[in-house]
Order: sequence, then C-alpha cells, then structure tokens
Amino acid sequence: MSSDIDFKNVDLYELFDVLQEATEAEIKKAYRKKALKYHPDKNPDNPKAKEVFQKLSKALEVLTDKEARSSYDKILRAKKERELKFRQLDAKRRKLKDSLEAREKVAQEEALLNEEEKLKRDIERIRKEGSRQLEEENFLINLKLEEQRKSAAAAAAAEAAASSAKPNQVKIRRKTKVELTDSLIREQLGRFGTILFIHISSNGKSAIVEFASAQSLKALQAGCPSNFGVEILSINESSTTSTETEPAQNTDPSVPKDHQDYEDFVFAQMFAAANKSNTS
Repeated sequence: MSSDIDFKNVDLYELFDVLQEATEAEIKKAYRKKALKYHPDKNPDNPKAKEVFQKLSKALEVLTDKEARSSYDKILRAKKERELKFRQLDAKRRKLKDSLEAREKVAQEEALLNEEEKLKRDIERIRKEGSRQLEEENFLINLKLEEQRKSAAAAAAAEAAASSAKPNQVKIRRKTKVELTDSLIREQLGRFGTILFIHISSNGKSAIVEFASAQSLKALQAGCPSNFGVEILSINESSTTSTETEPAQNTDPSVPKDHQDYEDFVFAQMFAAANKSNTS
C-alpha cells in the first residue's frame, strides 16, 4: 500500500489529532507521540505501521514549512467551505447550486490549481533541501526509543539480579514449651549447613532462619528435628554448592552422636536449666 499523501483529500491535522490552528510546537509534540507508536523499530512485522509512520513524516514536513503550510491551509479551507455549503443546501437548491458552481468552477479551480502547484513545488523543495524539522524530530524519537530499550534492559537485569539474590530462608516453629533461642536453633539446625541469620519472634514460638546454601534447606526439610515444624519461605537454587563448609562435628563424648538422641539431650539440658532457674 502506498504511503503517498493526496493532499487535496487528506486532512493532515487529523493525522496528528490537532486543530488547524495548532502551533508548530503542538504539531511536533503530536508527531512525536504518533511516531513513537508507529515507528518501524517497534513494529517490525506490521507494514501498516510503517506506512502510517511515513505519512506522518511527510505531513510533518509540510506543516513545519511556513510556505508549504500556507498553501496547504488554503486548499484545506476551500475544501471545507465547499463541503459546508453542500451540507447546507437542500435538494431543491442543489440543482441551482450545481448550475452556479459550474460557472464559478473555472475561477475557483484556477485559484486552487495555483495553490496546488505551489504546494507541489514547496514539497519538492523540501525533498531536495531535506527537512531540518523532520530530522530533528526523528533524532529525538530515536533517542527516546534508545532510552526505552535501555530502561527495558535495566529492568530485566534488575529482575535477574533480584532472582539470583533471593535468600535461602525457612520459618521454624517450636513443638514444645521451650522458648526458641539463637543458641538452641544453631545447636539443632547448624548441622544442616552454615546459618547466616536468625530472627526470633517476640513470643519465642517461631523464627526465620537464613542458610548460606539451598542444599541446607533441602536437607533440613528432609530431616527436620521432631521438635520443630519447618516451612521454606524462599530458596535460591543458584546458591546450591557441593563445597559448602560443613559445620564442625561434635567431639564431646558426653554429647550423643545419634540425631534423635542429640535432640533429646539438648532439650533435656534446656528443661534442666529452666527448672533450676525456677527453684533458685
């Protein structure tokens, strides 16, 4: 489909959704908005968008050239006046109008032809000289498109960074009356991997625990001590590593090595300490 404009039958102002009295600044602003929407770079598979973009560019050339716009406005004004007169005539008067118009047509068309010829010459001059206004506007549009591309790339990078920075966190809840403490949590859960952070709730019933590795979360979920309930809040698979430093092994012979026995041992110690505090 051709992107040429029939200037006699197309309202260039309507292309930009502005009034015929619009200032040059308003026309340029409208052009930027439309051109960004139909720019070929944003619509690579839409030939219709390319056609509209080319029409917008040609329209801008005319409406930002003082002489070309003056000629075009005269043509457009004459066309609108004819249409208005025609709508105002009833069927009976249209016959008279046709007769009168036939006599006036020669003079009117001669004047319009002069303006059309002048407009053609102006457009040809613009083509040869190059439209500085169009070049400036397209330069600004390309800057805007580049800005949009960079913003989209930055947003994608930020999203990827946020995803890779996701912590390995679990929420644990006690199943006994013993209040959760930092040392108790580390004694019970430290065997699953390096603990980076512990936040205990004000009532001591639950806590958020962050591990260095996703492996630790998986191991905890599979072998969680019976005294705790565990819920994985977030896991960063990219943090999974086979080289994470294992927690130090217990070398105290008085402390049981078996998993369940060790839990019972720790909680027995906690209850003993609590009873001792109550009797003293």
